[in-house]
Amino acid sequence: MSYVICVAMENQAIIMGDGRAINGANIATEHYKKVMRLSDHIIIGFTGIGEICQTAIAHIRQGIMVDSHSVALALQEYTHSPFGRVITSKCAFVVVSKDIFGKVHVATYHMKTDSVKFHDPAEGAITLVALSPDNIDGYEILKKHMQAPSDNILKSMQDAIVEVSQLDFSVNKNITWCAL
Repeated sequence: MSYVICVAMENQAIIMGDGRAINGANIATEHYKKVMRLSDHIIIGFTGIGEICQTAIAHIRQGIMVDSHSVALALQEYTHSPFGRVITSKCAFVVVSKDIFGKVHVATYHMKTDSVKFHDPAEGAITLVALSPDNIDGYEILKKHMQAPSDNILKSMQDAIVEVSQLDFSVNKNITWCAL
């Protein structure tokens, strides 16, 4: 599994992920893009089997993408469709959108548990989301780095990914990110 993290505030958000893709015990590539922009106001990050995640994203791109909540629910609907029923995977997604008032909305979808959760940041608060390998508490690592004294959110997020890359083979330091 990979490490994809999200830091969201009321009016801005960043999704960041590592770049390693593995096939069994072998490294398939060190530069796999797990974070992308779906539209001017929606970004997404994913972990799990890349081909399955990309297929699900391609499916939702054919529909109407209003916000992070509708995208997460469309991902869930896809796994219940005749095409998606064959999918039993550890794929997970974090989706961030910005509404017409500039407010950020965050949603996650985990295929394995078939759960959609909404994590909209409260006014003045920071919302953290971590999709991480099963053997690592990626949320706590992200939280630790976000609490460290730093004015640079990107650097804190990068530091969290570097730490996880030292703990798990499936994660590397080749980072991609998108911001809203």
